[in-house]
Amino acid sequence: MGCERMNIDIVKTEKRYCALFIDEENIRIWLNNKRGMSLTKTILDYLDIEKLRQYFTQKGWILTIARCYIDPKFSGFSRIYEGLYKYGIQIVPIRIFKHTAGSSKSLLDPTLIVDCLSAAYEQQHIEVFIIVSGDKDYFPLALKLKEMGREVVFIGPPDYTAEIIKDEKTFPYIDITRFISSFLR
Repeated sequence: MGCERMNIDIVKTEKRYCALFIDEENIRIWLNNKRGMSLTKTILDYLDIEKLRQYFTQKGWILTIARCYIDPKFSGFSRIYEGLYKYGIQIVPIRIFKHTAGSSKSLLDPTLIVDCLSAAYEQQHIEVFIIVSGDKDYFPLALKLKEMGREVVFIGPPDYTAEIIKDEKTFPYIDITRFISSFLR
């Protein structure tokens, strides 16, 4: 009786360092407007961070920077801080300012952009930048990162992401609903 050789396909995943930047406000507002989620729900209630991390592992991405930009006055902030810390995600508190017209403005977008560029210049080993947002304001940032030889991936809401971002010819786009908790899908 001879031994038979088994042909096993082994998927070899190239390990690459990545950085994650989450525009929490963008995703929460989308869920409120499009899915009727209460604005009092937190990122821990709607984003399946474990599923997101598993996706990164499957891609061979090693998370070296993970930041979530959020208003510290948001109810449940301390719970969010503790919950994200458990996953190694740093919270970057962003103040919301009242605008003269009665609306509010924040420094979230420019802060995220500066942090992203700083990481690109200071940490040359980071190859992949993941931006969780559908905001078109991040498109010029993505172009600059691409110019620097970095890969940029957008994860955003399908019906709340700018068309310029969803055009996968320029940057990979992933529909965030695959990482949204099942009770909101």
